[in-house]
Amino acid sequence: MPGRCPALILENLGKYYNPVRQEKNSLQELVRTVASRFYESRYCAAGQCREPGRVWALRGFSATIYSGEIVGIIGHNGAGKSTLLKLISRITEPSEGRLTIFGTLASLLEVGVGFHPDLTGRENVYLAGALLQLSKRHIEQSLSSIRDFAELGDAFDWPVRTYSSGMYMRLGFAVAVHLRSDIVLLDEVLAVGDLRFQQKCSQFLRNLRQRGVTILLVSHNLFLVKALCSRVLYLKRGQLIHDGDPLVGVQMYEEDSYLSVPDWAQRVRSSEHKDMMVIEELDVLNADREPARMFEFGDSLTIRMRLRCCKEIPDLNVVVSIIRQDGLPCCAYSSALDGFAISGTVGTCLIQMTIPKIKWIADSYRVDVLVWDSEFQKLFAAAKGPYIVVQDPLLSREFGVYHESAMWQIE
Repeated sequence: MPGRCPALILENLGKYYNPVRQEKNSLQELVRTVASRFYESRYCAAGQCREPGRVWALRGFSATIYSGEIVGIIGHNGAGKSTLLKLISRITEPSEGRLTIFGTLASLLEVGVGFHPDLTGRENVYLAGALLQLSKRHIEQSLSSIRDFAELGDAFDWPVRTYSSGMYMRLGFAVAVHLRSDIVLLDEVLAVGDLRFQQKCSQFLRNLRQRGVTILLVSHNLFLVKALCSRVLYLKRGQLIHDGDPLVGVQMYEEDSYLSVPDWAQRVRSSEHKDMMVIEELDVLNADREPARMFEFGDSLTIRMRLRCCKEIPDLNVVVSIIRQDGLPCCAYSSALDGFAISGTVGTCLIQMTIPKIKWIADSYRVDVLVWDSEFQKLFAAAKGPYIVVQDPLLSREFGVYHESAMWQIE
């Protein structure tokens, strides 16, 4: 980007961990050895690990971040996002590559990182300012703004060990963005707090960008990433897959999530049931029965799924779950509760479910499908579906999740 000054230059950055020690005389070392063989078989096959005994959390990462950019960092759990921020913030040293930072840096990576638990919120502000080599005068000038922004009230003068995780994050965010820093690193901090506080944080990040502050934001909130970021870095298995347009990066992330099993479903589904059913296809159709991702409030929507039964299952209960982009479950539809009987014979079947009028407020949603038995005791299959967007000029989150018209009268 000609004419713009770099804030960060990352050259072939890599970080590995070695779970195996040289001594192998104890049961503990034997367990480490077995664990390392598992990691190598799982990750080295994907190109993450090239030397025996090394597990690469991040490798071959190169990028230049320019002053004033808000850069979103996205990827699935274990992709290397937090490792990258820890390398940039100097919490850990890289195993290979070089990192150049231009200016001062403030980071908020985990709840309470950088705070002393026995100091008050006020005292921790002074501590954070001192670590950033700021003068006492500058810290005192920022103190009232930090207190007001964090919304802690009298708790600002309590020891931070008495704080909830939300209070920790509000104070940490206020400190990170108010004390004078050229670069700010944020890891999932906007997931804490109510909607009003999140909106206030988002607006403040835009103000920081106008002042030329560089922001690196790790978040699973794709709606927020698309709204705030001018650029996205998409990480997958420790490697940089996409660097550029947020819409393209988010789409790649969503496609890689498509038809994967939700984390909680992996824990619920027992081994004796997991090979009985496969969800082969899942799509969302509009009123013309064509695949679509954009809908207006009140539109008709059809979810089409193709299931393959590997063993006969007498009473299938297909559940369609609607998950808002911030992870909030909004509603669910069940074939069993609707009195629609489905018998799972061996082979493939195509099932469609139609919602005559969408009544979820304007937002981004993911469509998940789960196949239970009729009593919701056995989970046979589960898959994440595509994201869809519902639009309406008025119905935003201030109306809740679901809007239903009422009957009114006056006397």
